[in-house]
Amino acid sequence: MATVEESDRVHQSLYPTVPPLTGRDRTLVGLELLTGAAGTVGGVLLVVRPDGSLLHAKLSALVGSPFSSWRIPGLLLSTLVGGGLLLAGVWQRRQAWHARELSMFAGAGLMAFECAEFAWIGFQPLEALFGIVGMAIFALSRKMPRSVKTKAEHTTAPPVMPAQPGSPGLDLYWIPLGAGARTVRISGMLYEALAAFVQHRPRRAIYHSALVATTTAGGTVIEMAPVRDARGRQERGVVAEGAVGSRLIRPFRLFRYEIRRWPNGVIPDLPYAIASPVRIADEPDVVQQVLDLVPFVPTPVWGRDELHAGEMWNSNSVIAWVLASAAVDTKVGRPPGNGRAPGWDAGLLAARCGPALQPTQSAVCALPTGQRSETAEQDRRRPPRLPCIPDCADDGHPVRPADVEVVADESPEKEELASR
Repeated sequence: MATVEESDRVHQSLYPTVPPLTGRDRTLVGLELLTGAAGTVGGVLLVVRPDGSLLHAKLSALVGSPFSSWRIPGLLLSTLVGGGLLLAGVWQRRQAWHARELSMFAGAGLMAFECAEFAWIGFQPLEALFGIVGMAIFALSRKMPRSVKTKAEHTTAPPVMPAQPGSPGLDLYWIPLGAGARTVRISGMLYEALAAFVQHRPRRAIYHSALVATTTAGGTVIEMAPVRDARGRQERGVVAEGAVGSRLIRPFRLFRYEIRRWPNGVIPDLPYAIASPVRIADEPDVVQQVLDLVPFVPTPVWGRDELHAGEMWNSNSVIAWVLASAAVDTKVGRPPGNGRAPGWDAGLLAARCGPALQPTQSAVCALPTGQRSETAEQDRRRPPRLPCIPDCADDGHPVRPADVEVVADESPEKEELASR
């Protein structure tokens, strides 16, 4: 297991501390925020009163231009100029990735806007002022140092490897969201910032999880990942697939995820795991039970809350479902550093349906037609499926339930059914 010092070092490399702003930084941020606020307010006033009366702008200035009122220019001013400069100012204040380039683009955009305004409605005193401000923003941002490469793929992380064959065990790994993928990390940061704002709480680090089940035959990776190609069942131990965003676009590979039970598999981001591995179980029978449960994982739409759990279904949901169905989820603990694992509760809620009595329909539907009919014939001799698993349509794709609702049923018959 990685030591606390190693975990802190990896966390710092992935989420570096923002250095203090210099005088040039503060000047640039101030210009961007002040000009952005002025552009937003001015544009809104023009939209509210298209005749320009609130800003003493004359309609006669629009003669010969493509506009009959100030409404469209006001919209452009408030969104492109005001919104763009406010975003650049906030991004520069945080010294986030590509803040320099974003500020340069905002300054150049302001100059282009003023040039277009001059071409359309002629010279106005404010055009010269905002044009000068745009040049100042561009010049200041151009002198800024380029963004420091703090991406996870450029960091050196401690080697965190799964257990070796011959030492049975079940290990959980907490991997920072976006380790090794800048786009995912930035989108995750934006999502967490929005969620923290809505929930009135501080921002926290986001983690996704993966399992490594080790038996005498070697290690097996259990995780959810995007569909890479059509060879997943032969090369990556894929046991089920699900839709991303909507079932309507599921036929496209880009909008499907796969659930892997991959013998001797690889997790590219595993070296960046923090405070990992977390040993969940040492008993060989528990490890085998977890491996046997993976094909039965429900496959709701990724990014949607079809189970009404209050959060979307994702990779953490799959791991939580497997551990809860094996009754070992209490050994997980909390993510490192008071972090969050979105989707975990959705997996726990789905597990309350009880262990599935047959493979998930996304796995059955993906089988060849002959094998699918044989599986369907076997299913007729089994007890009814649980309500949280969708049925299989004629075209081979799972059918979304009209209303997925988890209802506790403590009848003796249902308990006996689940125990089998």
